[in-house]
Amino acid sequence: MDLPRPVRPLLALGPRGLLLRLRAWAALAAASAAIRLLRFPTLQRTAARLSRPRVGGKGETAQEVLRAVDSAARFVPGATCLARSLAARTLLAREGHAARVLLGVARDPAGDLAAHAWIEGTAGGRGFLPVAVPDA
Repeated sequence: MDLPRPVRPLLALGPRGLLLRLRAWAALAAASAAIRLLRFPTLQRTAARLSRPRVGGKGETAQEVLRAVDSAARFVPGATCLARSLAARTLLAREGHAARVLLGVARDPAGDLAAHAWIEGTAGGRGFLPVAVPDA
């Protein structure tokens, strides 16, 4: 039986990688919906609750989690940098990796406000370092 082209790379990930991709897709879809539906304080509280480390965390490396979120973003319409950052932070925290979401706002050359969200995480106890700058 010949499998459709988009399915082949997913099967190559193995069960663990496929499960991580599904978790990333669900987290990103939920973050995208929550940004549209919830007020920011409620969004923050919900994200904090969902970011509790899971039992047996640290099964996935930070790089694997970030790769999964990047991969999932191709399948979630309107996955903004804020949604990607919230999803990545939630999954990283669930795996036992410290991370935080940062927001930056500045004026672009035309004088309009431009905003961006990204995450930073710890690396070997050396404090917070940029780990990813998700695309908008």
